[in-house]
This record gives sequence, C-alpha cells and structure tokens, in this order.
Amino acid sequence: MNQKQDYKMAQGQGQANPKQRLVWSRSSEFVFTLLGYNIGLGMLWRFPYLCYRNGGGAFLVPFLFSCIVIAIPLYTFEIGLGQFTKRGRLGAWDRIPVMKGLGLASVVVALWCMVPYMLIMGWCIMFLFNSFTTGFLPWTTCDNIWNTNSCVAMFSNRGNFTNGNISFHSVNVTSVKNFMNVSVVNHTLPQVEFWRHKVLQVSSGFEDAGSKFNTTMFLFLLLAFVTVFMVTINGVKSSGKVVYFTATLPYVMLFVLLVRGLTLDGAWEGVKVFLNPKMEMLLKPSVWMEGISQAFYVYGLGFPGITAFGSYNKKKQDFFRQSVFIIPCGIVTSIIMGFVTFSILGNLAYTNNVEITSVIKSGPGLVFQVIPTALAQLPIPQLWSALFFLTLYFVAIDSAFGEFEGISTVIIDSFPCLGSTFKRRALTNCGLGLFFFSLCQILLTGPGIYWFELMNYYGASGICLIWIVTCESLAVGWLWDARKYRHDVTMMVGRTLPRVFDYCYKFIIPVITVTVLIMYCVEWEPLTIGDYVYPMWANVIGWMMSLSSILCVPIVAIVTLYKENGSIRQRFIAGKTSKLDFASFYHHDEEGKKGIFPATLNGDKLLKS
Repeated sequence: MNQKQDYKMAQGQGQANPKQRLVWSRSSEFVFTLLGYNIGLGMLWRFPYLCYRNGGGAFLVPFLFSCIVIAIPLYTFEIGLGQFTKRGRLGAWDRIPVMKGLGLASVVVALWCMVPYMLIMGWCIMFLFNSFTTGFLPWTTCDNIWNTNSCVAMFSNRGNFTNGNISFHSVNVTSVKNFMNVSVVNHTLPQVEFWRHKVLQVSSGFEDAGSKFNTTMFLFLLLAFVTVFMVTINGVKSSGKVVYFTATLPYVMLFVLLVRGLTLDGAWEGVKVFLNPKMEMLLKPSVWMEGISQAFYVYGLGFPGITAFGSYNKKKQDFFRQSVFIIPCGIVTSIIMGFVTFSILGNLAYTNNVEITSVIKSGPGLVFQVIPTALAQLPIPQLWSALFFLTLYFVAIDSAFGEFEGISTVIIDSFPCLGSTFKRRALTNCGLGLFFFSLCQILLTGPGIYWFELMNYYGASGICLIWIVTCESLAVGWLWDARKYRHDVTMMVGRTLPRVFDYCYKFIIPVITVTVLIMYCVEWEPLTIGDYVYPMWANVIGWMMSLSSILCVPIVAIVTLYKENGSIRQRFIAGKTSKLDFASFYHHDEEGKKGIFPATLNGDKLLKS
C-alpha cells in the first residue's frame, strides 16, 4: 500500500470506512501506546504533587477506589467505543446523537490540557539542557546569578554543600544539620530557586504582570512543538513505532529512583506519610474530587485520546484483555512514584530537621524540585539527571501525543479531505500545533505559572472530567443499554464483558460521581498554589473554563432534540437512535468474506450480516 492509499479516508458525510482507515501495524503497538499514555504526565508529574497536597495516604483512598470501581469499566468502554464505530471521540458519539456533546466536551478539555502539557515538555528540555555540564548541576548550588542571599544548599554534586557564594565540605549528614541549624521555612533550597527564578521567572501573582517575557523558555517550548509535530506527522504509522522506546524507558528510571530513594536517610519517614492516611482529610470533598479525577487523568478517561487509539484497532481485536492488563500497571506505577517522591521528601525533611510538609510547597513543580535532589547524590549525577529528564521528556511526548492525536482524529473525521493524503494530514497537524503554540505564550509571562495551574485545575481536570464521566456512564448504561452494549462487544470480538459492568454503568458510577460533584460545589474554596490564594476574578475565569466543556453536553442535546420532528418522546427516541451505518462498517471482514457482526442498534431491528 502506497502513502496515498494509506491515507485515503472515507469521503461523503465524514464517515470513516474501516477498510480505508489507518490501523495499527501490530496489536503490540496499540498496547505500548496505551502503556505510554498510561505512564504519562498524569502519573509522573501530577500524581506526586496532588498526593502531597491532599495528605499523602488520604489521597490514595479515593484514587485506588476510583481505579477499581470506575476506571476499569469506563476504560474498557472508551476503547470499545472507538473500535466499534471506527471514529474519533466526536464522531463516535453519532452512536447516540443526543449525547454527541460528550465528544465535543472531551475535545474542549483536551484543548485546555494540551497547553500545560506543552509547557511541561519545555521544562523537561530545559532541565535536560542544563544537565549537560562537567561541573556542579545548577540546581544544587547557590552561586548562580539567579540565587538570592537566603539560598542554602543541602548537597551539591560531589558531597559539598554551599551557603551563598561560599562552599563548605560536607563531612556527614549530622554535621550538615548542626552547621546549618536552619529551617527551609526561613531559607530556600537551591532547587527551589532554580525552579522559581531560572525556569519560571515567576512573579508574585496575577497582580505583578510587569515581569519580562521568558525568552529562554520560548525556545525550549518551540522545540517541544517540533517534537510533537514530528511524532504525529504520519499518524499511528509513525507514533506506533516510537512508543516501544518511550513506554519502557520510564520503568527503568523509576526502578533506579525507587532504589535510591528508599536508601536515603529519613526516607521511611516520608513513606509513612505516604501510606498513613489522615482520616480528617477524607472528610474534604476536594480530596475526593482530586483523587477521582486523578484516576481519570492517569487512564485518559474523558479525553479523546483513548477512543482515537481504539478506532485504529482491527475490528475483531480483543481490547478487553488489553485493558485489563493496562489498568493494574497504572495503579502499581502510581504507587511506585509515590514511594519515590515521599522517600526523597523524607530525606529532605530529615536533613533540614523540619516537618515533611514544610520542605517544599506543593504545586505543579514538585517533581522538578524533589527528584533532582536524589539524583544529585548518585555517582555521576549529571548522567542520571540527563537520563531522568530525557525519560520525563519521552513521557510528556506520550501524553501530548495522546491528546494531540485525539483532537487531530476528530478534525479529520469531521473533514475527511484534511487527512486524505500525507501532505494534507501533515499540514493539518502543523496548523493545530501552531494554534497550541500561540496559546502557550501567556504561560511565558511572569504570572504564567498561575495561568498554568488555573487551566490545569479548572479547564483540564476536576469537575470537568467527573461531569463527562458521569454523562458517559449514563449514556452507555441507559441510552445504549448496558446489556446491548455487552452483546455488541460479544459479537464484535467474541468475548463477553463481566455482567457487573451493567450495574457500574447504570448505578454505581453515577451515584459516586454525582455525590462528589454536589459535595464539592457546596464546599468549594478558592484555588491556591503554595501560599498564594487566587483572587476571585481568577476563580471566575476558571469556572468559565470548566463551563466551556460542561455546557457542551446539555447544549448539544437540546439542539439535537430541537432538530428532530414530532412529540418530545418521538424526538428523544430519534435522538438516541444511531446515525452510523453499521451495515457497511461490519458487513465484511478484512478478507472480503461475509462478516459475523450483527450490531444491535438501540432496540432497532437486528442487522443481518
């Protein structure tokens, strides 16, 4: 098959034909893509600082509960939805037209998510660039141009610590503690100053908007966009090869960090905080909201990526078996990352003679300030730092690729001519990348990190994802009918889904998510990052970001029903009746023989193969 044939998409009304649609070259590419997406930024970057902010072990309770009860059935459904319809997130919901707003809402959330993701990739490149040095790593010393007089370095590369511009030889940990006899509450660690003054060039808040533009980060951000463009230029034909490497390297680095972290002095005090839940924290709705949404974030639930990946599967692929393999990987990897982060925090608290909660303020930069501390105490720290940030960079590529490909798939499904050839798809991806790059510019100003967290907290996670998942569960449970969905999957792949999924879709998931939504809205508090409390106008903007995706579902539903004819009941029946031509989708198998897939269409007559 040549390149033009490879990219030929179904024409007409935007319906993709499975015989012409791109597919994974091997099923292993699909599995490794899911694995890479699974161990993405939501796990290595977001999980540690949310766990730290929400009481360590207390955060694990809603997170693990959500992974088991909510993530497994919905993760299976989102992959199956793409494979079943052979469409991206938006087009796939033509299966239930009245709920097509779910596809649009997922795209909006992905748009808000892509902007922070791209900046994180820029951060990774900047740390990687600064790791290539034969001297001290710049975040381990206090004699750099960006350091202040309050900087106190606990360790540097070769067993030294520094105070201001003077270096002292470190004999042992006890002497360091006695000599310093300071708390990081009154002094600043060098990795914190590198993060705030070098990487972010952060201002004191939204009120201080006069800071200069971060030109250095602009160049690293440009490199990040070039990377994503090169990975996605050929769709799954190119990205499917990259994930073999990007999905496995993080596990190697995690093992190294785990061994090093647990062998540090004071590490197990940090581990106790991670494993020991503060029961009073479980009474806070925000802990449950962030714990549940983190499970969605780890597995990509509510985002367009998973459905897009599933749409490139062969129609008979056993996606359920692959899903069951991926879910435990996410849980285990998250827990390992928690051990790594809290063991290093325990070491920092032990060395500085302070409480673990006082070492570093929780926030989106926690990983970039904590992990380098452990790496700086390894032999040849420059090498280990370069390997870690290269790993984190690859992880960011996997995460950004998932959302980018999800959005790109929606665009191409809606306008098939944009993906009909290699050149057109490349131009489409380039235009999409330039759009995201322009949005990222606001994050390079002094208050950029505050805009970053506003988008991350309101636009790309939290109540948005919980709302989408709630509506999705109700859609498959009641409008598609969970029993009929299980039957469709059986006819497609020859496997029967667990019957308990029916109760999860219809009752368990909606009850849990709606309860959390109501409790969170009742006890809502303004967003904070470290000690900075966001002004009310910023929170209002944040809620507008959330509503930009939340309102997609009711607005599209109302418009869909309005366009139908007849009584309200007749309009509703028409609104939940599939608009997809499954007869042409699954009438033949790959060899051109008669297929075996009689799809049930919401009470309609059984289609005969």
